[in-house]
Amino acid sequence: YSDDIRVIIQLMQYHNKAYLLNIPSWDWKQGDDVICLAELKLGFIAQSCLAPGFSTMMANLFAMRSFKTSPDTQAWQNDYLQGTGCEMYTETLSPSFTGMTFPQASELCFTKLKLLLLA
Repeated sequence: YSDDIRVIIQLMQYHNKAYLLNIPSWDWKQGDDVICLAELKLGFIAQSCLAPGFSTMMANLFAMRSFKTSPDTQAWQNDYLQGTGCEMYTETLSPSFTGMTFPQASELCFTKLKLLLLA
């Protein structure tokens, strides 16, 4: 047992946040946090209104699919399926990127390294 451990809770519904105050060791100031799936879902829907395709992109980032080309499939569908089969990694950038803006670093990663930089 450690009384200073950070707690992250996943909730299905936002109204259950009220119960967190009943947990004696719960402390927002110490970094305890809550992830509410209903709020995430509604947030993705709202973002899709502002940026069409946002929810699809986010879903594809967190789901891996195998990809097989098919002559019966249209070219855009093959491109889409190929994209959903890509892998995502978390890495620390080298000191060579120090001083670059995000657009500069993204362009370098894409053109020279064939990587898509996400942040």
